[in-house]
Amino acid sequence: MKLSKIILLFSNFILLADQQPEIGNNTVAQTLLNWRSSLDDESSKLLSSWVGPDPCKSWVGIGCNKNNITITSISLENFNLQGNLDLFDFSTLSSLESLNLGNNQLTGPIRSEIRYLRRLKDLNFSSNQLTGRIPLELGELRSLENLDLGSNDLDGQIPISLGHLAHLYFLDLQENKLSGPIPSSFENFTNIEYLYLQKNQLTGPILPNIGNPRTLIDLRLYDNFLTGSIPGPIGNYTRLVSLYLHQNQLSGSIPIALGKLKTLLDLALSVNILTGSFPEELNNLTMKLETLSLGSNRSRVIYRPIYALVDRCFSSRFEGNQITGNVTDALSYNGLTGGLPQQFGGLKMLETLNISHNNFTGSIPTTFNGLFSLTMIDISYN
Repeated sequence: MKLSKIILLFSNFILLADQQPEIGNNTVAQTLLNWRSSLDDESSKLLSSWVGPDPCKSWVGIGCNKNNITITSISLENFNLQGNLDLFDFSTLSSLESLNLGNNQLTGPIRSEIRYLRRLKDLNFSSNQLTGRIPLELGELRSLENLDLGSNDLDGQIPISLGHLAHLYFLDLQENKLSGPIPSSFENFTNIEYLYLQKNQLTGPILPNIGNPRTLIDLRLYDNFLTGSIPGPIGNYTRLVSLYLHQNQLSGSIPIALGKLKTLLDLALSVNILTGSFPEELNNLTMKLETLSLGSNRSRVIYRPIYALVDRCFSSRFEGNQITGNVTDALSYNGLTGGLPQQFGGLKMLETLNISHNNFTGSIPTTFNGLFSLTMIDISYN
């Protein structure tokens, strides 16, 4: 057989394989109709346009390729669908690139058959009531860029396999019941930008190089049971904008390296057991920082660095620490005395101010009239 014929046959084989499964053979349509029939009556009514053998024509939430041959996306976010994924046959939808069922009332587990969605780039099952463990097979979806399973009732440990998703830039597992350590494989991410693991039951230390120092923008690990110290290498995260580590059991001192985070806007370290002095090196954050939360630790907060930091902050919380310095500060639960400093009137960007549960005396300075951004002030129990 001539080489040209072999190439032509091979090309035709690739073309046919790329179009499988085809819409016209009723398989995909029947799969979706079967799943619709498993939903409650109100949900079925919302998908009343799902009739006929060709979902690409007029089925709500269905997107197809340019030739209207293959389904490439299903987007049913905010449809208030009630049911489960038991009859959602992933094996017949292998051409999907995007699957969005977020913000519904879906229950039950995510089945391991999801491994068949090998072309999937975006997967959103967030804000449902899904239960069970995160399937290991999600790690086989090597094209995934966006994985959102947040705000469900998923439990068990986070699969190590997720750390092998080289193209992943957004991972949201927040507000579940996940336990155990953060997988060591999460140091293997090459493109991750947003990593949300907050509001779970995670334990153990924060990985020294969690995510990728060159790409990570937003890291949220708060409201877990993480222990150990804040890793020093966090200062090498050159693109980091938000760092939320509050409400854990972190100990040790606040790393000086945090002062190297030139792009940081939000820093939350409150409700831990951090000790030592607040690093003066964090003065380097003054021009950018908008939110700073350090409350309920055991740190000794030096007045002058703090005063510089809050100058541009929208929200500052330092309550429950041990304050030292010559001037009282706007910090609750510290037993502070004297009058309120007039300098607070210069904090033009400040939105919230909590000086409650102290022993301040005298009147409120007239300079407070200049706090035009202020939306909340608490001066109770003085």
